[in-house]
Amino acid sequence: MEKRTLQELNLLDDFLFGKIVTYPGIGERFCKQPPDTVLGVKLDKIKIVPQEMYLGADTNLHGARLDVYIEEENG
Repeated sequence: MEKRTLQELNLLDDFLFGKIVTYPGIGERFCKQPPDTVLGVKLDKIKIVPQEMYLGADTNLHGARLDVYIEEENG
């Protein structure tokens, strides 16, 4: 795999996306935008879990890979 500069990356790149969502202060603001913009849901405090994988319950079932799992924190 060829190395690319930061300027050559975009949010579809796993490395850059992972760095943004886990960066203190910026990641939380970044992850709050889609629910607010798309669904009209404002989240106060969230917990970010990047690159989560959920496997199927059986060999004939598909799983899912989430780039970000956002969970609202209570309190």
